[in-house]
Amino acid sequence: MVTALAAWAILSSDLDDKIAAIAPKTAEVRWMEIPWRMDLTQARRAAQSTNRPLFMFIMNGHPFGCT
Repeated sequence: MVTALAAWAILSSDLDDKIAAIAPKTAEVRWMEIPWRMDLTQARRAAQSTNRPLFMFIMNGHPFGCT
């Protein structure tokens, strides 16, 4: 017979495994390390001083598609 505490330990470890399976891996969240800029002038200066390209994300309309 399984006690309530033992059952909770089994469910808890199963839940931890499921969370670990769907949680983003370190390589998948590297984009969060990018120093995003909201000011275009600051972004241009930073890109030019580090000799890196400038990536611009531009959109028209509501971000949820509710136009």
